[in-house]
Amino acid sequence: MSKKIGGIQVAFTKANTTFNNYDNRFPDGSGFNPSTTTLPAGWQRKPGFRALPEPLIWHRDVSIPLRDGVTLRADVFLPASAGDKPLPAILPWSPYGKTGSGRQQTINFTYLGVRPCDLSGLEKFEAPDPAEWCSRGYAVVNVDARGCYDSEGDIFVYGTQEGGSFLHKSHMKRH
Repeated sequence: MSKKIGGIQVAFTKANTTFNNYDNRFPDGSGFNPSTTTLPAGWQRKPGFRALPEPLIWHRDVSIPLRDGVTLRADVFLPASAGDKPLPAILPWSPYGKTGSGRQQTINFTYLGVRPCDLSGLEKFEAPDPAEWCSRGYAVVNVDARGCYDSEGDIFVYGTQEGGSFLHKSHMKRH
């Protein structure tokens, strides 16, 4: 399969869409599961992980339709105390998977010097921890980038397509 980009024909290879790291997902073992959960203050992914300082609302596997018809999937974390108040959002963007779906899981980083008690296990690889940032009044939106894990489409590692597609949807409504 190929696409014409900027007048140049670019070949694409079909990705392995069946790969997920759901064995590292969460205790319910549900894998892909569009749902909303309220995590209580004190919640821990596993014993020894950072406990949540306050309740968080977790919108899991949220559909984000783009203007070209592709649907991205995201995990959205909000402080439960915010109610319907608009919040600034932190949007970490990478091909490494969202909360629990990526190959690079932050639950196994002791070899890098990051202790489990420093992270809640809700963060994606190279991204902020919702336990820290939601308690500061931010929403954290962990996205599976285009063509990665639970999102549709072809991955464009370099270029402007990702930013242009998502900025079009940057005024998302609260669930």
